[in-house]
Amino acid sequence: MSWLQIDEPRDSDVHTIADFMEILCITSIDKEVSLEDLEDHLQDNSNSYLNNEDSKFDVDEQIEWRSEAFIGTYPFTKDDHTIKLFPNLSAQNKVYIFLLLSANLPFIENKHVFTQCFEELSLLSLIEMTGNKAKSKIFARGNQHFTGSKSERLNKLFNMTGNTGICTDSYFRSRDSGDGGIDLVSYYEADAYENSNIMSILAQCACSRSGWSKKQNDASYDRLCGIVTVNNRWNNMLFTPICFRDNHGKWPFKADVQNNILFDRLRIVNFLEDDYIENFSFPDNFDSMVAYSRTITE
Repeated sequence: MSWLQIDEPRDSDVHTIADFMEILCITSIDKEVSLEDLEDHLQDNSNSYLNNEDSKFDVDEQIEWRSEAFIGTYPFTKDDHTIKLFPNLSAQNKVYIFLLLSANLPFIENKHVFTQCFEELSLLSLIEMTGNKAKSKIFARGNQHFTGSKSERLNKLFNMTGNTGICTDSYFRSRDSGDGGIDLVSYYEADAYENSNIMSILAQCACSRSGWSKKQNDASYDRLCGIVTVNNRWNNMLFTPICFRDNHGKWPFKADVQNNILFDRLRIVNFLEDDYIENFSFPDNFDSMVAYSRTITE
């Protein structure tokens, strides 16, 4: 079993509480949960997020919006103020649940497995968005496309995207072997002779509910311009499994969104082809987590 204690949402945002209700549904004995069940669970954990009728209405409206926006992917049926997990989950339903769990890592034991799989799913969404003529890859240590020291890997990355990498090992601390804030890359080879002035994307993947907004500029020109000679700026992008939406499908807090391409849960699934979904490798413990049922005292 790879669930940790499912105690309370980590903030009071409506989309966060709606996520928590869905998690309670997945892990309940009968695979259904009502707003009253959610309220009781929160009160048992001394949580007052759902302490009035307005907050209950907001959560109910968020679930209603999701059931419409994620049509074909949403794994729950909604009846009045209750949601119930489908008895037979499609691959599309499982993708939604995977993104739901990836957005709520404090409740999960094997966090690194989910973050790694989330990068792989984000890559599939990126491939569909950029088209089959683009070269889209994961940029990570040990990746066959990018080998060597951090400076060597970054220089190769920048050169691929039509710029000129200028890094040496002295640019970084001796023990710094990370990815420089870049998780995914996509670029077009426009012709066989000149690779500058092409369209490219550098992307970050962020699952942390409290930290995703701060990571939006990790792969930006302003942050990385000191280690590359830029011929043309790349597009900066962030993938997050969080459903960052209000009850009308808009960004709930526009000040949290910076100057970048943002793919949250809805946009990720909107750019996933069925063939990609059918062949996606979920974490080894994923099915057992979905099948798990909390005891009445949890």
